[in-house]
Order: sequence, then C-alpha cells, then structure tokens
Amino acid sequence: MRADDRADKACGETPWSGKYNGAIVHPRITLITPSLNQGNFIAETIESVAAQRYPNLEYFVIDGGSSDQTAEVVRRYPSVVADFVSEADRGQAEALNKGFARATGDIYCWLNADDLLEPGALMTIGDLYQRSGFSFVYGDGWKRWEGRNFRRRIRTGVIDPARLKVRDTILQPSAFWSREVAGRIGKLDETLQYVFDWDFFVRVSLAFPMRYIPVPLSTYRIHPQHKSATGGKARAAEIVEVIRRYAPPEWRSAFEDLWLRYDRMHGNTKILRLWRAALLALREPALLARHGPKRLGLSALTLL
Repeated sequence: MRADDRADKACGETPWSGKYNGAIVHPRITLITPSLNQGNFIAETIESVAAQRYPNLEYFVIDGGSSDQTAEVVRRYPSVVADFVSEADRGQAEALNKGFARATGDIYCWLNADDLLEPGALMTIGDLYQRSGFSFVYGDGWKRWEGRNFRRRIRTGVIDPARLKVRDTILQPSAFWSREVAGRIGKLDETLQYVFDWDFFVRVSLAFPMRYIPVPLSTYRIHPQHKSATGGKARAAEIVEVIRRYAPPEWRSAFEDLWLRYDRMHGNTKILRLWRAALLALREPALLARHGPKRLGLSALTLL
C-alpha cells in the first residue's frame, strides 16, 4: 500500500473503485462556471477547460442573464460545454447551486468565468481520486495581473482548520471535493455574495479531512472588475458574518473592534488600508493591548 493510500485511510477516506459496470474509467468531474457579463474573459476560461482533454468531464456554464457577448462566446464551444443556462438569478452562489443540482460527477469544482485551469489540472485530480480517493483536496495556483506581464505562484501549504475559521487561504479554483462531501455539506449559502466559498470551506473542514497537494492547479486573474477586489464594505460585512459564525470569541472580538472602525481605514488599495489600520492601532494603544499585534494584524489582513 502506498503512503498516500495509508494517509487517506487514516483520515477515513475510502479509495474509489474506479469501475462502472465492470469497466475501469476515469472518475467523472463536474465543473461549473458561473458567469455574469464576463464576455471579455470567458473564452479563455473555456479554452483552459477544453485544453484539459479530460475524458470524463461534465461542464456547465450557468449565466445570470448577461447583456454582453457571453452567450455568443459560450455557444462557440458545443463540444466542451455540456449545458448552458442564461437566466436572471440572485447571485453567484445561486448560479452554482443550480449547476451542482444537476451534477452527476464523482468530483465537484467550480471555475469562475475570469479564471483558468492550469494544463493537466483535471487529470492530476482524477488520477489522485482514482488511486486513493479523497474527500476534499486543494492545491497551489498562480495570481495573474491583467495588463502586466507578471504572475506570482501562490503556495497554499497545509491549512490548519482552526486558522481557516479566521482567514481563508484556500485558492478557490484549486479546490475539489467528492460527491459525498457535496451531499452532506449541502448548498452554498445564497445570502452571501462575496465569501460563500470561505463559508463552504469552513463547513467542509468541520466534517471532513482536507488534503493539500503542492501542485499549481489554476490561475486566479486580477483585473479592475475583479469581484473580490471591488467588494469594499459589503464584502467586509460578510467577512465579519462568517467570523461570527465560526471563529472563537477572542477572534470575534478583534474583528468586531475593527469593523466598528472600518470607515476610518478606508482606502483604494489594500496596502493603504493596512497602513491606516496600523496608524489606528498606534492611536489606540488599548486596542493593541486588548488583542495583541498578531491577532489584530491578521484580523486587519483578512477584513481589509
């Protein structure tokens, strides 16, 4: 037995049989792309999926009723996209839930319409599942800044489930989970618009082992319309909500104190916001004394 197999068994994971009606096949991967007016990016996203050449892929694009060229672009790829739905929805989480409701895969994942899969990513995941099975696996990736000839490797590393309750460092397009996980954890929270992935990951971590592989699986694109970067105070409010749900009391207290002072830390860039948070701590030594520099700093890094 391989070391990876023993580790999976120790975590309570069951290797996949790899058979349908006696025939050995690749596990089916269901991949969902939610989209809303991402016509400038989605062609490259779909092409990154097509380039996988994964032999047992179920790929859906669930669009929120885009008014740009999205529908025209998606319809160029009938051999790649198994189904395309375009209708108004209440947000990205609802679109994903609609897609996963029709999923028949052994493995689930999603890829936003402005992100990319790295070459060979799906085969890496399919082979891993076929060899030893997994509940939830996540890997590394790249951040790419549009308009700049530059990208940076994101090395996620092994994540402590306790730390995941206060800061999400899982690279979402590099995360994959089993059908069992999807069935037991349930839907993405549709009341959240920005951090529903983080909420989902925490819920998974409370019930299943999470396995890390040091392989870049996706590229996360940064551009002026990038959702996480443009969320502002609304996104920060959702971060505080997730902290209230899962974090220990001492962390909730630190976030609540920063949230009360959020408007005083406003800025157009993350560096500026963090700088203003540091100035705030210097002006309010009681705040620093109450939470300590490490907890206060990590809270600001997450919130801002």
